[in-house]
Amino acid sequence: MKSPKPSAEAEGKAAAGAFPRVTKARRRFLSRLGIGAVLAAIGTQGYALLRSLVPNVLYEEPQRLKVGPPDQFPEGATFLENQRLFVVRERNTCTPSRQCARTSVARSRCSA
Repeated sequence: MKSPKPSAEAEGKAAAGAFPRVTKARRRFLSRLGIGAVLAAIGTQGYALLRSLVPNVLYEEPQRLKVGPPDQFPEGATFLENQRLFVVRERNTCTPSRQCARTSVARSRCSA
C-alpha cells in the first residue's frame, strides 16, 4: 500500500521554513541548557575549593584540666561550680579519668 501524500498545506509549511525554526529553537534551548550545566559545575567546584581553605576546627574547652591534688577533695563526689565539673574520689584515684595524673581530671559533660 502506498503512503498517503501530504496535503498541499503541509508541503507549503515545510517549504516556508516552519520546521527549521522549531529545530533552531530546540537547538538554542539545548545549547543554553548545556552552558548552564557547565557553569553550575564550575561554580560548584569553585565553592568546594573555597570551602576547603576553611579549617574544620571546634573551639572548645580542653578535655583535661588541673583541679589540684587528690588530698584536697573529700571521699566521694564533689561538684566544682566554677568549672561545672564533678570530681569523684575513691581512695587515691580520680574518676572519670582512669589514667589521670595527680593534678588533672577529665572534664565530664554535665548541665547543672
